[in-house]
Amino acid sequence: NELKDKEKISLQVLADLRKEVEQANAEFQTATGEARRLKRDAEEKAPLNEETKSILVELPDTLEQVDELVHETKAKIEANISTNPGVIEDYEKRKAQIQQIEHRLSEQNNNMDNFKEQIQKISKQWIPEMEAIVKQINTTFSGFFQSIGCQGEVDLARHDDFDQWGLEIKVRFRDQDRLQILDSRVQSGGERSVSTMLFLISLHEITRCPFRVVDEINQGMDPVNEKMIFEQIRNYSCRPGLPQYFLVTPKLLPGLNFTRGITVHCVFNGPYSIHQREWDEASQLWRKKIGQSETNKRPHSTHDNGDPDSDTVHPKKLRHE
Repeated sequence: NELKDKEKISLQVLADLRKEVEQANAEFQTATGEARRLKRDAEEKAPLNEETKSILVELPDTLEQVDELVHETKAKIEANISTNPGVIEDYEKRKAQIQQIEHRLSEQNNNMDNFKEQIQKISKQWIPEMEAIVKQINTTFSGFFQSIGCQGEVDLARHDDFDQWGLEIKVRFRDQDRLQILDSRVQSGGERSVSTMLFLISLHEITRCPFRVVDEINQGMDPVNEKMIFEQIRNYSCRPGLPQYFLVTPKLLPGLNFTRGITVHCVFNGPYSIHQREWDEASQLWRKKIGQSETNKRPHSTHDNGDPDSDTVHPKKLRHE
C-alpha cells in the first residue's frame, strides 16, 4: 500500500510538471509572437540600415542603462522647452517643410524617370535615322574629296547631353598628314573654303529648297581649288530635277567650262554703264543673232572691223550712238 501511495503521488507530481511545461511553452509562444510583432513594428518605424546600426552600437548594453539614457534625454528636452518655448513649434514647422520637400523631390524623381523613358523611346527611333542621314552625307562628302585626290569624312559626334551632339568634319589634304577635324587653327583659309563648299554640296541630296545661294565662296582659294569647286558645283547643280543654284562672286577664272545649264549674269555699275533700255536693245540683237545661228545649224561668221553693217553689237557703240 505504501508503494502504491508513493506511485500515486509521483504520478500527480509528474502531471503537475507537465502542466507547468505546457503553460511555459504557451507563454513562450506568446512571447515569441509578441517579439516578432514588435520587431516588425520597429523595422517599419526605424529600418535597420547602416545609420541605425551605428546608433545602436553607441547605445548601452543593458535595459537599465537604456532607461537611464531615456530619462536623461527627456530631462534635456524639458529643459530646452522651459528655456525656449518655441522650439517644439520650430521643430514641427521644419518637419512639415522637410515632408513637403521630400514630396516634391519624389514627384520630380518620378517625372525624371518618365522623361528618361520617353528619351530612350524616342532615341531608339531617332538615332538610327540620324545615323543613316550622316552616313549618306559622309558617302557623298568622301566621294567629293576622293575626286580631288584628298580624304574627307563626316562623323556623328555623340555626347551624354543631346544639346552637345553635332557633326565632325575631318579632312586630309596631304598624304603625309592624318585626318583632322576642320579647324581654323589647323587648315588654311582655302582648305576650309573647299571643305565647307563640298560639305554644302553633300547636303543637297537630303535637303529640299526652291533655290540655293552661295556668296563669294571662292574667296581665299587658289586657282586650282577654285576651278575644282566650280566644276563640282557645275556637275552637281546642272543635273535635272535640282533647284536653281546662284553663285555670287566678284570674279571668275578664265577658261572655265560652262554648259548650257549655266547662265552668267554680269552686274555693271558705275558712271560709264549704259542705260537699261539700251542694254535691252543690245540683248535683243544678241538673242536674234544666236537664234539665227541655231536655225542655220552652222557657225555664223561675223567680222568686227568697225563696219556699221557688221552684225557685232557693242554696248559702248550703242551708248555712243
